[in-house]
Amino acid sequence: MGRFCSRVRHRVCAGTENKLSTLSDLEQQYRTLRKYYENCEVVMGNLEITSIDRSRDLTFLRSIREVTGYVLVALNQFDYLPLENLRIIRGTKLYEDRYSLAIFLNYRRDGNFGLRQLGLKNLTVEASAEGVRAGLCEKLLFDVPSVASSHEVEGKLCTTAKA
Repeated sequence: MGRFCSRVRHRVCAGTENKLSTLSDLEQQYRTLRKYYENCEVVMGNLEITSIDRSRDLTFLRSIREVTGYVLVALNQFDYLPLENLRIIRGTKLYEDRYSLAIFLNYRRDGNFGLRQLGLKNLTVEASAEGVRAGLCEKLLFDVPSVASSHEVEGKLCTTAKA
């Protein structure tokens, strides 16, 4: 009998290049995000999570393991980002031509809601990627000591803490 090799297949999906642009409304923004990334393991391009309100179920993002471009998390109101299985950001494309991971303005103006924790427990950022931008995220505690310590983190209004 012949030898059988199992081939590992990862569900690949296309990334986006919208930066801070939003679709027609917040409901459409969420539906589009879910449609793009549900059951996705490898994002070919950028993972942009923007303008999502606090009541949305983002657990579908847990399937993502790799992003070839940058990760942008901005203008959101949810408190937890469930990217526990994201292992690598390759940074082949950078946000503002500088950042492989950009996190900013993730809270409501009255301060009641906002990003408190990143679920990036397994993340590494490739050396070719320049840096991490985390600004104006007053409620955020980094739970990614390897990212916070190995890359320049811009943003003095953020705190860093080990998970």
